[in-house]
Amino acid sequence: MQASIDNITNRSVKNVQNVQRSSLFSLIAMAVALLIIGIFISKIIISNIVTPIKGVMTVLTSMAEDNDLTKRMNFDSEDEVDAMGKTFNLFVEKLQSLVISLTQASEQLSTAEETSVVSISTNQNIAKQKNETMHVASAITQMTAIVQEVAISAEKASEAAVKGDKDSESGRKVVEEIVSSINNLAAEITTSTSVIKTLKSDSENIGTVLDVIKNIAEQTN
Repeated sequence: MQASIDNITNRSVKNVQNVQRSSLFSLIAMAVALLIIGIFISKIIISNIVTPIKGVMTVLTSMAEDNDLTKRMNFDSEDEVDAMGKTFNLFVEKLQSLVISLTQASEQLSTAEETSVVSISTNQNIAKQKNETMHVASAITQMTAIVQEVAISAEKASEAAVKGDKDSESGRKVVEEIVSSINNLAAEITTSTSVIKTLKSDSENIGTVLDVIKNIAEQTN
């Protein structure tokens, strides 16, 4: 009787041990399967999500460092990451158009400012030329008066020579006046020559400025 009980007990223990071994094997197999599935899912996640996000970060970093708004994101998938990339590309296109518009407006403003500066310089040169022209006219008037004085003095000198020695002193004074008038005339001629040269130079400068304005206008149009 005792032997039968021991036999049954041993069989029960073996059965329990077999069940335990089988359960342990099943658990190990399940754990391995879950690990393999987890690795596979991780690769899918990395391939479909992490890699595109890294690509986005690479493009953003490159755009920030190079100030290049021509770069775009390219994705072949049809998921949320691809939709995000398309939305970002649309945003960058609008931003690029805005920057181009601002750049063109800035260039036009700079051109207008340069034209304004050139116009102011031209007006100043014209005013200067006008003043110098008036100075030349004044100098010519003075030279005319001096020539008349020289003619009068020469006539007096001739009359003094006719009167003889008693008027020699008067003749000498008249000659001195003639010499002085001639010297004044020479000085006025020198001044007028200098002014005329300056006037010519200013006229050439104004011509150059007008050419610049014409070129700027042609480029603007």
